[in-house]
Amino acid sequence: MHLSFKSWQNEHSRYTNVKWQSKKQAYIKTLSKSLIVVAGITMSGYLLAGRDDFCAGFEEGYKSIKGDFVLVPLCPFAPLTPLGSTDFREGIKAGIRAANR
Repeated sequence: MHLSFKSWQNEHSRYTNVKWQSKKQAYIKTLSKSLIVVAGITMSGYLLAGRDDFCAGFEEGYKSIKGDFVLVPLCPFAPLTPLGSTDFREGIKAGIRAANR
């Protein structure tokens, strides 16, 4: 079977177009995965930054009820901080609630 130049060119352009589409899809897939990873690292850094303040507040709130020489339980997960409050203040409230249980 003999292909003319025009039919060969059509076949070749169809093949390269499919090849380019699959490369494009792979690139988009890799890019989206990378963005998800970056967003996850950013969010975890944001959540862990407030955790130190929350845990310090939790310890202070717990000791304010039970006394300074008490073994403080593990710090719970920090909830979302409401507007007008701080992580430390929310930690104090959680520590006081835990000590009153």
